Parts: sequence; structure tokens; C-alpha cells
Amino acid sequence: MQSALFVTFRAHLQSSACDPVVLMYGEAIKGVVALVMAWPVRAQLCERPHITLPPVILFVIMNMLSFWSIKRLPATLSVILIQLKLVWTAIFARLVLARPLLVPRTFAVVALFLSCAMATLQKSARREDPSASQQATHVLAVFGLLVETMLSGATSVYMQCIFRMDVGTMWRRNVQLAAFSFLLYAATASEQRCSFAIDGAGLALTVLSAAGGLLAALSLLYAGAVGKTVATAASIALTILLEHAFVLHTVPSAMTAALCASVLNAVVMYSAL
Repeated sequence: MQSALFVTFRAHLQSSACDPVVLMYGEAIKGVVALVMAWPVRAQLCERPHITLPPVILFVIMNMLSFWSIKRLPATLSVILIQLKLVWTAIFARLVLARPLLVPRTFAVVALFLSCAMATLQKSARREDPSASQQATHVLAVFGLLVETMLSGATSVYMQCIFRMDVGTMWRRNVQLAAFSFLLYAATASEQRCSFAIDGAGLALTVLSAAGGLLAALSLLYAGAVGKTVATAASIALTILLEHAFVLHTVPSAMTAALCASVLNAVVMYSAL
């Protein structure tokens, strides 16, 4: 739900706040929550903070790519492309953690991804032909999301390694991640001469961004890197339903409803195995 809300809001809400400012405040919220939860192990907060630097750098690159790309693409297409995280996560889990590729499960989600992509392309084909500059921007946005999915898969596997399946470690690492990320986003915002004021739309995106980081950490701890990515596949169906309800103000067609049910069913069936 968080992923669906974030993608839908990012695509349709108009905010005057710069992307680094939104992400900076999101990290501040995430850091405060993680610090409260990590308070029982506060003596270990400064233990080996350098191992959180690689994911922090990757998170900054991923978030900037995601923020730039999502607002230049239809929300549904963005969510479809984001689902490639499952493929990359499964590959990196196999290479780094020596986990099986889960071929039947992966094939099912990839098949749903291709079905959603074909439906989106068929819908976009009915629109007027975009200009050359719009086409170039569209291609760059798609490429940006593809790179972001690859980095996300690698980062998820790395994060699972440093969390070590321990609640205290997870919250402690999230405090470190939030602190480093906050500084990087603050520096980026200053470099871009952004205003640090934030409006209502920016605040909504900030809260959703912080929630995404916290929920991802909990999912990594209890479901693993691949399980977390599979769960977010539900955002395909939820985003489609949200756009129909609050943007298009229409009732989904029978085909769309069946697609949403198939996606949600695939996630539930994966979890039951």
C-alpha cells in the first residue's frame, strides 16, 4: 500500500519542495523512529558505521533516479517497471547468499509483469504521438527506473547481510543509514539551492518515503530480500485501483479487475509456499 500511494502521489501531486528536501525530511522521520526503537542498544549505535555507507550512497542514487523518473512516466507504468526488482533481487540473492532462484515463483511474477506491460503499452498507443523531446525524456525515465531496480536488488541483498536477522541490529543500522542519508540529502539540497520549506504535498510524500524505509527494513528482517520484493508486487494492483478511484474517477473494467486479482493472488500464494 505504501508503494502504491507513493507512486500515485508522486505522479499526480504538485509539490513546490525539491526532491532532496523531501527525502531529507523523510530520513529525519525514519531516523527518529529508528532511534526510539534502538534505544535499548544505544551503546552500540556507533559500532562499525562505515558498513552502512555503501547502501546510503546507493539509496541516494536510487531515490534521485526514482523521483526524477516517476514524475515523468504514468504511475501504472512506473509500478510495472519497478517490479523488475524481483528479478534482480533473486539474481543477487543467488550470487551473494547462495539462495535458489525460485524459478516457479519468479516466472509467475514476471508473467504478470509482462501482462501488465502489454496492457499499459496498448493503452498508451491510443494517445497522440509525443514530440521527439518527449519521447527522449520518456526513454531516459524508463532507463532511470531500470537502473534503479538493479541497484535496489543489490542493496536489498546487502542490507539483509548487515541486518544479520536481529531486531536490535536492524534498528541500529537504520539509525546509521538515516544519519548518513540525511547529511547527503541536506548537502544536495544546499548545492541545488533549494528552499527547506515544505508544503502539504511535500509533507505527504515525506511521510510516505519514511514509511517505505521502515517497512522495507522490517520486511527484510522477517521475509528476506526476495520475499520483501515479492510483497511489493501487490502495488501493481493497488496503484491501478487507486488511479481509477481518485484520478480517473472510473470503475475498472472486468479485465483490469481480473488482472488486479491475479497479482494479489500471486503474492498471497507465494507467501503461503
